[in-house]
Amino acid sequence: MENLKPCPFCGAIPEVVEEDVEPQGDPWYGGKYEIFVRCACGCCLFNGSFHEGFSNNEAAAIAWNKEKS
Repeated sequence: MENLKPCPFCGAIPEVVEEDVEPQGDPWYGGKYEIFVRCACGCCLFNGSFHEGFSNNEAAAIAWNKEKS
C-alpha cells in the first residue's frame, strides 16, 4: 500500500481503517465492514457515495492521496 499524505486539516498522518458500519450493534445486522481513511482529528474519507467505504486499502490510499484542484 502506498504511504498516505498528511491530513489537510491538522498535518497528521491518517490511517486506513476497517470498521463495522452497521449501527445497531445487533449480530443479525452487524458485520458489514468497510474501509475508510481516518485521521486522529476526525477527518474521514468516504468513497464518494453516501457513507460508503472503499473496496480495499489500496483504493482508499489512492483516493486520499489524490490532489484536489
